[in-house]
Order: sequence, then structure tokens, then C-alpha cells
Amino acid sequence: MRDKGIALFNKGEKDQAIVLIGRAAKQDPKRFEQDFRVACKLAGRNADQAWRDLMGEEISTETSTQDEYGELRTIIGFIRSRMGQQAEAYLKNKEEFEAKQADFLSPESRLVADRSLLMVLRQWNSYTPALPVSQDDERHRGGGYFLWHQGHGTVIDPGFSFLENFYAAGGRACDIHNVVLTHAHPDHTAEFETLRTLLFEFNDKLPQESPRRKVRFFLNNGAFRKFACLLDLRDHEFTEGVFTLNQGTEFELAGGGRLRVLPAYHDELLSRDQSCQIWKHITNSTSHLRKTNERTAFGWRSHVARPSGSSMTGSFIRRAGPPRA
Repeated sequence: MRDKGIALFNKGEKDQAIVLIGRAAKQDPKRFEQDFRVACKLAGRNADQAWRDLMGEEISTETSTQDEYGELRTIIGFIRSRMGQQAEAYLKNKEEFEAKQADFLSPESRLVADRSLLMVLRQWNSYTPALPVSQDDERHRGGGYFLWHQGHGTVIDPGFSFLENFYAAGGRACDIHNVVLTHAHPDHTAEFETLRTLLFEFNDKLPQESPRRKVRFFLNNGAFRKFACLLDLRDHEFTEGVFTLNQGTEFELAGGGRLRVLPAYHDELLSRDQSCQIWKHITNSTSHLRKTNERTAFGWRSHVARPSGSSMTGSFIRRAGPPRA
């Protein structure tokens, strides 16, 4: 009877529901008094008066002093019964998300160590991913780039949806050894903070005896100013070093290869003229370079020479033109 009353209450038939819950409460006051009182309160009635009318007796001081926790539990029960399907869907989505995150933080790489791979994850230009209109628009067309060579990976400009696209392409946290930001626009930096958080969690989940993953971070001056509060310039358990990209300088990447900083015409607001191109020189005994997806704001140029110890050089070249995001 009480369950039928709650079902009617959830359908909006409050008066009939209170009658049924009242009958159950009259038969077993200890079990159902709280249900009756909460139903009356939610229906805008005076719960004490309704209880007196139901029981035909004056309420003692002890009875009128309600168990706050018992009433709270009853209210929570009502909420659960009224939002059961939504709660189940939420918990299911939460479990799926946690499973994906655990998979992303797995120490097992899915990439072949002796292959060279360039993932073009942007799939679209500049500002469009920041303004989604529907589920079928460019929401997932942001991103960035990922260069994999000799078992070491370099993330370049992790913008909108980079992590989602990177994960879908087979990338995992254990594949990241370098992170490069060429300028401070959000379509090139949107997921930098989240990426750092996940790298911290990756190290935190490693067995105590396992070595920590140290990542090198390379930021142009504008990006460095933007994220200065997030960067601990002292030694950190997952940061091997933080380097600022000044035009004309060169850096050693974790895992081998050199990074040369070239000037670029691109107004990034924070530093005006400090956007940069990067030129990466890598040496490989075998040359397997695969480019994924085609739409990108950058072009990839490569030259491969294949005598015994071939060399492969490549650059991300920004096309000439007016400033854009």
C-alpha cells in the first residue's frame, strides 16, 4: 500500500497517494510515519496536524520531535524513487568514464615502438570547436598533433578535444614524453591543464617500485605566461623540465631528436610576436611515417634518405596569411 502510494505521488496524484500512505502508517506507525509526514510536507500540508487527524490522538512531545536523520532518509528515498532512471544512467556513464580513464592511464602502450607516426588530430581549423551547436557539428574536430618516434611521443598543441581524439586514435598517457605549445590560443592549449593532471595521475597509479614518467614541456613565451601558475619550475615528480621556445634556439627532446624554434607570423595577443614554428630533426634506422587525417592548419614536409642509418627531417610550417586563431 505504501509503495503504491509513493508511485501515485510520483505521478502527481498527491491526495490519493497520501490516503494510501496514511493507511499504511496507521497499520504500522513505526515503519511508515516518516513516509506519511514527508508526503504531507512535499504536498504543502501541515504534517503534525495531518498525523493527528490520521491517528485521532494528540501528538506527544516525543512524537512531535522528529528524527531528523530518519526524515532525511525518507526524503532521499523519495528522490531516488522519482529519479531512478536518471540516477542509473548517470552511474552507468560514470562507470564507463572511469573505465576509459583507467584504460588511458594504463602503462601498456598500443603503439609499435620501432615505427614513426604522425597523428594529425585537429581535423578542423581554429575557432570552430569552441562553439558547438549540435551533436553533429565540429565538436570533436579540435585536437592537436602527436609525433611518435623510436618509442617516444611528442604532443604538439593539445587544443579542443585533443585527449578524446588522441585516445580514440590509440594513444595513452604512457606514450607521452614531450609536450610542445607553439602559441597561447585556446585551440592549441585548451587541454594542456587536463593533460598535466592526467600525467600526474598516471605516475600516481604506478607501482611504488616503478620509475616515474618524466615529461619535458616546451612552451613559447605567450603560453608560458598563460600557464605560469600551473608550472612548478623546481624538480617535480612528472616534470623533467620546462623550456621556453625562443626563436633561433634548439632543444633536445626526450627520446632523441632535436627541436629547432623558427619565427612565425601569428598574433597570439599575449606576446604579440612570439608565436613560433618548430622544426624537428629525427634519425631512424627504418623509415615508416604515416599521416592520419588530412584537414589541418599546418603542413608536414619530410625528407627521407635511406642508406644505412637513414635520417628523416620534418617541419610544421604555418601557411602565410593574416593572423587567425
